[in-house]
Amino acid sequence: MKNIGNGFFLKRKNSYYIQPFFPKAIHVYLLLSTTAILLSNWNIFVFTGASVLLALLCFVSVRGDIYHPLVCYFSILVIYTVAYPLLKASGYEPNIRSAGEAVSSFSIVISWCSLMTVALILMTTRCKEGKEYNRNSENLSGLLMYIGYLASFLVAAVFYFYLYKKGFVSKQSIAADNSLIHRLGSMGMTVNPIFMFLLVAKLRNKFGKLTVIVLSLFNGVLALAFSGERNIVLTAIFFTIFSFRYSFGFRKRTIYLIGVFAMVFLTFSASLKLFGSKGASLQGEDPFWVKFLMSDFSAAGFNLDNLVRTQGEWSYKWGSSFLYDFLSPVRNIIPGLTDLSSARWNQAFFWPTHKTGQGFTIIGEGFVNFGLLGSIGWMAIISLGIRHLYYQSSKSPMLFTFYTFSIIMMAYASRADLANVISPLVKYMLTIAVANRAALFFERKIKS
Repeated sequence: MKNIGNGFFLKRKNSYYIQPFFPKAIHVYLLLSTTAILLSNWNIFVFTGASVLLALLCFVSVRGDIYHPLVCYFSILVIYTVAYPLLKASGYEPNIRSAGEAVSSFSIVISWCSLMTVALILMTTRCKEGKEYNRNSENLSGLLMYIGYLASFLVAAVFYFYLYKKGFVSKQSIAADNSLIHRLGSMGMTVNPIFMFLLVAKLRNKFGKLTVIVLSLFNGVLALAFSGERNIVLTAIFFTIFSFRYSFGFRKRTIYLIGVFAMVFLTFSASLKLFGSKGASLQGEDPFWVKFLMSDFSAAGFNLDNLVRTQGEWSYKWGSSFLYDFLSPVRNIIPGLTDLSSARWNQAFFWPTHKTGQGFTIIGEGFVNFGLLGSIGWMAIISLGIRHLYYQSSKSPMLFTFYTFSIIMMAYASRADLANVISPLVKYMLTIAVANRAALFFERKIKS
């Protein structure tokens, strides 16, 4: 067994894949699996099995490299895509609004074509070796990272105390609050995991690194307890996993073991929302896999299927929501721009009495603009963008953080739209990068 590396994955013989046959193998698999899905008349179980096997094949093809988008993005996208139809086909109702409704075959067509598009583009992305990553932290301002980390943590803590004293017991009531402390607190709890990753990359003392990580995870738990936002603690967990690999050099086995614990936590996190103000309820007789898929993943498939089933009731957007996505960072400056948001349109059109919790679907955003070809083209553009960010990520810790945050936002956007990626990247990540450049400039001026 000369090709076994670390007793776990095969060694690569070129810079792309473990073995030269993997690109052809994936192409052949896509042809065979598409044929099988067609012959089964778009059977949900066949579609689910084909999608999961495609994700596994892509995972192995890049030797389980956690940084590679085929691992850290595509596998998550597959779960979001298959969750809703699989639950429905298995006799579960992930959304009461679709009770009794069969999953549209055309939504399966859209989903499979979109997954194939993403896989075909990302499989051409060259795997980077560990030595290619520039981990030199000299271009990070230690002072800015310390201040940013502590300030964001303290502001978030004040926000949690404010929510506790107000006695909010629902996300709807929290969303209705438009106070300054709410806006600052939301920003603080969002950027804290970013500063955590950068500060860990800057620190040399392992105890200090671990302390910073633990406090950020604690910040995420407090966010879940008092604001009901799971994305904060999940962002902190994602950054922690990447930090253990990037800054500590943990082995893949350890990283994926931590990932398993993260999935277990995600499964029960829905029952822990706002547990600081109204307690937690972990009861339920559903199997673990059902709880896991219902925890966060079923909304994307539901929204896509809802768009397909009601297609005659709405008109195509013809690219207007794409314009909103790219201009979303300045949506408060341009009058009427928010009216172009596909996610806001989805909520206002289908659920006018609900203020939160509806989400959208990144695949469906392409569909609502240009139909099936829109979904394929939109996912192709997104995949090319992810591939570019991955190639840039090895150049510096700041660019790696930018890539990591974009992957986290893209995973979340599977049940939203691209504005949920671009807006925080510009408002938070780009602002931190510019502030870091300015801080370094003044620090060097002072020293000279």
